[in-house]
Amino acid sequence: MKLITFTYTKGNGDVSEREVVEVAQPSKLLAAIDVTEMDSGDFAEFALKYKDLLDRQKLERLELLCGFDLGSNYRQFKPELMTNTEVEHV
Repeated sequence: MKLITFTYTKGNGDVSEREVVEVAQPSKLLAAIDVTEMDSGDFAEFALKYKDLLDRQKLERLELLCGFDLGSNYRQFKPELMTNTEVEHV
């Protein structure tokens, strides 16, 4: 898990010191599971199981965040507006 500390300057000039746990790295790529070669029957089964897995993970993540009063603390930051960046693996 990455803990990132940085100074963030918004477009309007507001400056804040931030400490965040990285959820996803900035990217211009589509992250995907390629199912091109999967037959339709297997895909239907996979789709149901994958959706169920994602739903369970989402619920568990929300329960964890709410348990620490972080339920509404998801943020996105533009890397080009971040300075004094320090990354720590915890």
